[in-house]
Amino acid sequence: MNHRVRRSVVTIIAALLIALSLMQCRRSSKEADNSGLWPYQDGEKVGFIDRNGKVAIDAKFDGAGWFSEGLASVRIGNRQGYINPKGEIVINPQFDDAEKFNEGLAAVRMNNRWGYVDKKGKLAINPQFDSAGELSEGLAAVMVGNRYGFVDPKGQLAINPQFDVAGRFSDGLAPVRVGERWGYADKNGKLAINPQFDLALPFAEGLASVMTGNRAGYVDKKGKYVVTPQFDWAGEFAEGLAPVRVSDKWGYIGKDGKYVVNPQFEEADKFAEGRAVVRVSGRQGYIDKSGKFAINPQYSFATPFANGLAAVSEPTGKRGYIDMDGKYIWTMPEKRASTDTAAVDTMATDTTATTSTMATDTSMTMTSMIDTMATTDTTSTTLTDDGRTHNTMADMRTIATAWESRATDLNTYAMNGVTAGQLSVDTVAANLSPTYVKTMPRVDAWQNYFRLFVGDKGMKYVITSQGPSSNDGDDIIYTNGAFTQAPPGFARQ
Repeated sequence: MNHRVRRSVVTIIAALLIALSLMQCRRSSKEADNSGLWPYQDGEKVGFIDRNGKVAIDAKFDGAGWFSEGLASVRIGNRQGYINPKGEIVINPQFDDAEKFNEGLAAVRMNNRWGYVDKKGKLAINPQFDSAGELSEGLAAVMVGNRYGFVDPKGQLAINPQFDVAGRFSDGLAPVRVGERWGYADKNGKLAINPQFDLALPFAEGLASVMTGNRAGYVDKKGKYVVTPQFDWAGEFAEGLAPVRVSDKWGYIGKDGKYVVNPQFEEADKFAEGRAVVRVSGRQGYIDKSGKFAINPQYSFATPFANGLAAVSEPTGKRGYIDMDGKYIWTMPEKRASTDTAAVDTMATDTTATTSTMATDTSMTMTSMIDTMATTDTTSTTLTDDGRTHNTMADMRTIATAWESRATDLNTYAMNGVTAGQLSVDTVAANLSPTYVKTMPRVDAWQNYFRLFVGDKGMKYVITSQGPSSNDGDDIIYTNGAFTQAPPGFARQ
């Protein structure tokens, strides 16, 4: 492996969890509002269905996010804008990136700088930041140079950039890192809880998960321990329960620190609408608050419920939305090829997807598919250097460098327990940003999502771009430190 400077595992965990708390994860229950619409994919286009699975907005967009505060981001070509629940474009596509609305503003990127747009499409805060989080309790974390501060809705720096990393405000406090230690800042920028932790998550339901050494517990807003550090990992509270890990098994505790659901799962997410996603024997399902399965583990990927629906993917390739009883209200059309990635941010990606060169060989194992991708050397016939090829390959190297740096610390390329299969762009971005790369590239220069794979029991990774066309020979493939397929005339190292 080509590795970079080694970091402590505790620091990785801290920054990763903060990254997850900052991400505008498009599948969380907080993402959906009362529009009653969910994104769906038909071929290479994305539209929206209603609660009954009927098409409400035709699939005509190249990408789409969840509705939030009455608007949803959509992508047309290589630009993003916003639509209303009628499918009408209310903010013209003009942004390189467009996040969801929160507290009346949405973070947008133009010319590699982030700012904020209001619901009328006016730039409320001109693009000027290296990164920008969503507004939370009237403030948003922004990066200026290599320091984080906070801006108010008028674009004024309420807290000057001074922190190495900063999370969102919750209960009046925001987790911040100063040097190698985490604490909490108040809205005046003063340290309400002095930096002393190796990890600090945003407050949720009055408590915050913190880690000291290799043990995690929970503190109150005064910084006093309510649940003493005793877990290998501790997630945020939601609906009165929090997922915790002890010796590679996950369970749930109450605010008194006592187990409500004993550790028994391979993975566990926080509760949403009375259900929580857990993994058993490699399959995901949903439990209720007593720990009993409400929907048996049968999915290769499952998302939290949002307004009564959840996106799931089965090992057979079947994908769609299910209701609280586990019944499908919509399924993805079978005509959709397993390699389509136009709406990877819309639907969950399972481990059965392959590149087009291998889709017809159903006898191949995922490991052998990865091996095939890693050694493929097909000559490109149509790639030309118009700048896009160079930029795409540079972005692939950026992802690879970050992935290899993470592998240095964790001794594996695996993510979220997946050691052989395709990883969604969201999964890889959450694991790499911002610890190993400020912002991970998600699409190539032709506005197609990168396809990301791991194999050989977590010892091999593959990054692919389909290039300017769907021809197999135009794919650009990078694996374990080098390009194994690249257009003529381009360096492979």
